Amino acid sequence: MSKLFERFLKENPYLVEERIRSPCPIGPEKGCGTCSLSIYSYPRQLKIKKEFINWLAERYGVKLPKFTFIKSPKISHYRNKMEYAIFPEGIGLRERGKWWKVLDGHTCFLASLAIEKVFFESIKVLKSSGIPAYNRKTHEGILRYLTIRSNQKGETLLSLTISDLNNKQFNPYGYKLKDVIRKITPLTTLPSVVGVSIKQSSSISDVSYGKTVKVFKRNYLKEIIKGVQYTFSTDTFFQINMYTYNIYLNTLENFITSLKKDFNVLVDLYSGVGFFSIYLAKRFRFKRVIAVEEIAESIRFAQENAKINEINNIEIVKSRVEDYLSELTDLINSDPENTLIIVDPSRQGLEKKTLRFFKELRPKYLIYVSCNITRFFDEYSRVLSYGYQIKDVVFLDNFPQTPHIEGFFLLTSV
Repeated sequence: MSKLFERFLKENPYLVEERIRSPCPIGPEKGCGTCSLSIYSYPRQLKIKKEFINWLAERYGVKLPKFTFIKSPKISHYRNKMEYAIFPEGIGLRERGKWWKVLDGHTCFLASLAIEKVFFESIKVLKSSGIPAYNRKTHEGILRYLTIRSNQKGETLLSLTISDLNNKQFNPYGYKLKDVIRKITPLTTLPSVVGVSIKQSSSISDVSYGKTVKVFKRNYLKEIIKGVQYTFSTDTFFQINMYTYNIYLNTLENFITSLKKDFNVLVDLYSGVGFFSIYLAKRFRFKRVIAVEEIAESIRFAQENAKINEINNIEIVKSRVEDYLSELTDLINSDPENTLIIVDPSRQGLEKKTLRFFKELRPKYLIYVSCNITRFFDEYSRVLSYGYQIKDVVFLDNFPQTPHIEGFFLLTSV
C-alpha cells in the first residue's frame, strides 16, 4: 500500500470503519499483505477507490470529466501469474514487509484456482527432491523461485529459477544440470501442466529471472480473446486479471470509435506481446501499425502473434521507447492528424525524455493506459496538462482486494 493511499485513508476514516473477515486465512496484516483491502466488503472497496480517484484529482489539480468506473467481474482467483520464493524454511509468498521471511505453503486467494492447485503439488515435488534452497544471506543453495502462470482453460506453465550450477559459492554440492532435471521431472506430469522451464541465474541478488537452460514440453500458453489468439510465457507481460481482458480491448475500441476518425497509423509503445496492437489492427483499418517493445522474448511472441492472426500491416520494433522518439517525431510530423499513439508503461510511468517529447511535440491523439494512476496524475499535472486535455477517462478495478486501479485516459492536444 503506497504512503499516499495510506494518507488518504487516514484523512477519510469514515471509509474504513466497517470491516469484515478477510478471505485470506492468515489475513493481510500477518500474511503477505497483497490483499490489504480484503478486510472491507467489495462494495466498500469500490467506494474507497472512487473516493481515492477524486482525492488524487483534487490533490494534483487535475480536472476530470465525468468518468466510468468498471468493477472486476471476479474478485478472487483472478490472477494468471504468481511468483513464489523458495527458501530453506519453505516455499510460498513472503511475509509482509519481510523480504527475508517466507510463509511456507502460502499461496494467495487472488491466484487462479489452477495456479493454487498446481502450487501445492509442485512444492511436494520440490521439497522431496532434496535439492537445497537458495539462502539469501549466505548465497548458498540452488532452488530460488517457482513461477506459475495459467490461462482461462486452466492450463498452467511452470518456470523454476535455479542458481548458476558452475558457481561453487551457490553450488558447493556439485550438482549438475542433469541431476536437477532428473529430480524435478515429476513437475512435468502434474495435472494441468503444459510446460516447465528451468532458468539459471548467476546473480547473488534476489531475482526470479535467468537464462533458460531446459524446456519440458513447451514454454508458452495460449489465450483467445475477442477472436484474437495470443501466445505468451511466464516471463512476458500479459494483463494479470483473466476476467478483464475484454474490458481492456473494449475500452480502447470505444475511445478510438468516439474520435470518429479513420487513422492511418497506430503506434503502440510498450507493446509487449501485442495485446493492444494486434487486436486493434484487426478491428480498425490502419494502414500501418507499429509496436515498440524492448524485451526480446516479448518481441518474439509478438511476431508469432502477428503471424498466427495474419496481421500483415504491423511492424514490430525492438527498441526502448526513449530511443525511438526521433523516429516517432518523423512519423508524427508526416501525418499529425491521422496518427494515434497508445502508451502503457510500467508502474514507474514514462521516462523523463518521453514525457518531454509529449510536452514539446504534442501528438494530437494519445491514449494513456496506466496501472499506477497516482503516477499518471503526477505526470499530467507537471507536464502533460500543458499540452493536453483529458477528453475521456475510464477506471477499472483490475486488482480487487488491493489498492491498485487501472486508468484509461484519452488525451487530445490543445
